[in-house]
Amino acid sequence: MKFFEIQLTRPTSGRATALGAVCALALVGLLYWTQAWGVEVGLRVKVLLSVSMLWVYVTAIFGIRVTEGRRQWVVYLAGLAALNAVAYLVLNALALR
Repeated sequence: MKFFEIQLTRPTSGRATALGAVCALALVGLLYWTQAWGVEVGLRVKVLLSVSMLWVYVTAIFGIRVTEGRRQWVVYLAGLAALNAVAYLVLNALALR
């Protein structure tokens, strides 16, 4: 299947599991690293980091590799910006209540 002329790959169960574990460990490691350096990380930052790691996971599973050209970069950054914008809007909507 192609998406914006990018050939997508079909994920396998093992690959999805391994990438999920790596992304989760990277997120937890990053949050512990910020605590070790004394940086206060609020809920908004944690949610945006989680959404960003989710996008990394999805793009890695389906084979969007930013090292393969400009089109992959555009798709990657557009998706990342869109998901983070949606998460930010949802956080703001929940904060207004």
